[in-house]
Amino acid sequence: MSTLQPNIDTLVSTLNSNPKLPVIFTQNDHAISPGYHVTEVKMATVNSLDCGRGTDQWREIVIQLLDGNADTSGTYMQSAKMAHILNQALNGEQTDNNTELYFEFAIGNAALQKSTVSRIEIVNNTISISLNATIAQCKPYQRALASGKALTSGNSCCGSVVKQSQACCDTGSASIDSPCCT
Repeated sequence: MSTLQPNIDTLVSTLNSNPKLPVIFTQNDHAISPGYHVTEVKMATVNSLDCGRGTDQWREIVIQLLDGNADTSGTYMQSAKMAHILNQALNGEQTDNNTELYFEFAIGNAALQKSTVSRIEIVNNTISISLNATIAQCKPYQRALASGKALTSGNSCCGSVVKQSQACCDTGSASIDSPCCT
C-alpha cells in the first residue's frame, strides 16, 4: 500500500500509471457504488472577500460524481477511463500543486457535499480515493492560528468564533463597525 499527496497532478499521474485498476471513492467509510460516473469537471478561479475584509484568489478543480447503483452488477470505473476524462478536461489548463482539488459527491446521490481528498492510495489492486466533507471556516481566525497569534473576543472580528462554536456574524459577536461581515 502506498499513500500519495492528494492533488490533481498526483491523481492524474496515478491514474495514467495504473490504467487497468478500478477507482473507488470512499466518504465516511462508505464506498461509492459500482457504475458511478463523472458528471462534470469544473475549473474556476475564485476571488473572495472574507468576513475580516481579507481578499484572496485561488484556482480550483471540482470533479462531480454521480453514485452508481449498489443493486446492479456494474463495475467500478477503470483508471484509464477516468484519466481520459480528466486529461481531456484539463487539456490546456494550468494546474500545479496549489490548485485546490475538490469532489462533489454524496453516497446514494443524496445532497451533494463538496469534499477534499484526504488520501490517494493503491490498495489491493485498486486506486482508493478517500474524501472528507469540507466545513465552513472563519478565514481571519484561521490566518491568526497559522501565524501563532491568539485571538480573543476583544481582538477578533468574530468574537465567539474563537471557540469555533458560533457563526462569525451572529448578533452577539459583530457590530456594524466591526471588520467582520463587511
